[in-house]
Amino acid sequence: MKKALHFITAIIFFIVPIWGMTQTCPTDIIFLSSQADVDNFEATYDVANCNFPGGISINGPDIINLDGLSGLNLVEGSLYVGGNNLSDISGLNGLTSVGEGLIISGLNSLPETSFPVLTTVGYLDIADNPNLTNIDGLLALTSVNVDV
Repeated sequence: MKKALHFITAIIFFIVPIWGMTQTCPTDIIFLSSQADVDNFEATYDVANCNFPGGISINGPDIINLDGLSGLNLVEGSLYVGGNNLSDISGLNGLTSVGEGLIISGLNSLPETSFPVLTTVGYLDIADNPNLTNIDGLLALTSVNVDV
């Protein structure tokens, strides 16, 4: 009976907490291809302590908002947002730096950019967004490290 109690205690204190842990910081590219992927981003990754050197690709037809990325402030790799019908990218409002490229492409319903605190990008590629009429959301940019 005492051994069974120790075994149960071990499970409670060592194994059960692992189920609730967030993933360690990834080094490879992260593909967010559904709204569920976006919504679960902060529960899956330690956003406050990760720098995402492999980059992040957000591309899926059912992605309707980026609210699940609201805690993201740094991407060392590239950040690609495209191939969906997003009309609002305000979930990325906390982004301050993208080490490589910020690529916004193929967003058929996007009327404006929204990066109020983004100061640094490696390069900027905004293309094939037929309804994009306002890029004032990039006014905080102070550094683009290569030609635009």
